[in-house]
Order: sequence, then C-alpha cells, then structure tokens
Amino acid sequence: MHTYSIKMKSMKKSILITCALMSFNLFAAEVDSFTVRYVPIDDALEIVNQKTNDMLEAALTDLNQKDHKCSEKKLYKRLRKVFNNQYRGEFTKWVVTTEDFDKRLVGIEESVYSTWSWKEAIIMGGYSRMVDPSAATLNMNGHYIGTDKFEHFLGSGFRYFNKHYLQNENMNAAVGIGLKAETGLLGAMTTGVQSYGDLTANFNGMRFWNHLLQKHNDVLGADYNIGPLLKCESGKWSQVKQIDWSNYIDSAFDETINCSKFRTQSMIDKVNKQINRLEDRDNLPYTCPVTTVGNQALQTKYGKYAPILLNFEGFKVADKKWRLLLDLILN
Repeated sequence: MHTYSIKMKSMKKSILITCALMSFNLFAAEVDSFTVRYVPIDDALEIVNQKTNDMLEAALTDLNQKDHKCSEKKLYKRLRKVFNNQYRGEFTKWVVTTEDFDKRLVGIEESVYSTWSWKEAIIMGGYSRMVDPSAATLNMNGHYIGTDKFEHFLGSGFRYFNKHYLQNENMNAAVGIGLKAETGLLGAMTTGVQSYGDLTANFNGMRFWNHLLQKHNDVLGADYNIGPLLKCESGKWSQVKQIDWSNYIDSAFDETINCSKFRTQSMIDKVNKQINRLEDRDNLPYTCPVTTVGNQALQTKYGKYAPILLNFEGFKVADKKWRLLLDLILN
C-alpha cells in the first residue's frame, strides 16, 4: 500500500509537469533585459498606443453592429478576443510578431539564464533548447520591458479584474492568482523565475480593465482614476479617452530594476556569474537593481501592495509560502 501511494504521488507530479509543459506556450515567456540593457532601442510607445486604440475602435465597431445594447458581458467577451495573451489576443500577438517597432531578442543560449540545467528549471534549462521561450525587449517611454509583460497585463490582469470586480472577491483572491502562478507550475517551479515585473504587469492590467468603465475608484486611490475610457450612448459603445500605455508602464515592469527571485541559490549564483561577465566586458552596472533612481517613488505609488509587487533588494530565493506572505501584507 505504501509503495502504491508513492507511485501515485509520483504519477500525479509527472502529470502536473506534463500539463505545465503542454500549456506553457499559452502563457508568458521569460525575458533577459540585462544583456541588452545599454543597447539603444527606439521608443515604441507612440506606435503601440496607436495600434491599441485602432484595435479597440475596430472591436467596438464590430460589437455595435451586432446591437447588443451595451451589454457589459458582451463587451468584455469581444475585447478579450483582442486583448489577451499572444495565443488568444490579436493585439498581444501583434506585439510579439510585428516589425513595426524596434525590439531586441536575447535567445536562451546567449542569456543570463544560459547555464541553468533542466533539473534546475525544466522550461528554461530543458524545454527551451527545443522551443526557445525567450521574450524580446522593447522600449516603452524609456522603460526597457519584455514583450511578455503585455500578456501579463492583458491576460492575467483581466483574471485579477474578474476575480475582484466582477466576482466581488477580496483583493487577496485577485493578486493571489499571480503569486500562485509565479511561485508554482507557471513560474519558479518550471521556468525557475518568480518575476516581480510580471506581478506588477498583472496588477496594472487589473487597473486598466477597471478604467475601461471606471465603475470603481482605482485600487491605488481616486487620484489614479484614468477612466472611464468607454461609455454607452443610445445602446452603442464609444471611446471617450485614448488608451495611453505610459499611464500604466513604469520601471517596475523592468526586470533589471524590479529584481526577480529564482528557485534555488545555485541558480542565483549562475545568473550572477553571467552578470559579472557582462560588467567585466562593458565596465557598466548590470547587477539588479541596475539603478535606484525612482524606486522610492514606486514604493509610495504602490503603497501596501509594494511588498508583493516590488523587489529592489537583488536576487533572492523564490517564495514558497505565498499564501502566508499575502495574508501578512493585505490583511
């Protein structure tokens, strides 16, 4: 009986890992913004803003032609076809594949994660040798961020929004979605990375989805209200304010500033070794955080949420008891 129990546990673990591998491409990739930290990249903000608003306008036109009489449920369903992860959302797929703006891709073999083994991180150290999951870096209003942040912002951000605003569950339940993912099978357990940049993108995505109709004050306070971006008139949706990504993206999206955590200390040591090589080569700072300018302002901005969104203390071992962490901060 004891042997059978062990075999069943092992089988369940294998199934979970297999499912994670199969579904990995439906979720965010990992980015190395360290290697290209000082490579000039043209600012993509204006181009991305224009495309965002063009796609939103097209979605509203399509929705209004079907005469849903401003159904909010239909609105979110239609917008999710545009604004989602790169495999389900037209906009995010465009961000990843387009050549309309400047970006830089650092493949896994050249990245700071290149010396991780598959035993340490089955995705970054094993699976990536077959299908490279690396995300590119782009410049958004002076912030160097990964294309994966748009997936988190629009995809996971909606899940936060849905949990807290549409299902009326508390904020712990909403942000717990991201913490569970980043410390579990969609994060540190398989990629090796618990990304605070991803968590920040998730959180700001929730803010964006709330701003569309602005039925509630911004979670950071009424001073941060940006919406409503849309309104209903005579049974039709119209856009009353342009979406501007600079209202959401800040340096907390940048993983060279908002430091990630990694699954083990040995993985941290390997990344630091690669970073030391970059510093020796270029005589420039690459150690996270590469700058402290503006970090105190971010602490103030995010307030009580800062401990679960920001890490300016350098690389550390990934959290395991995320529920306890969440309860201590938000209760």
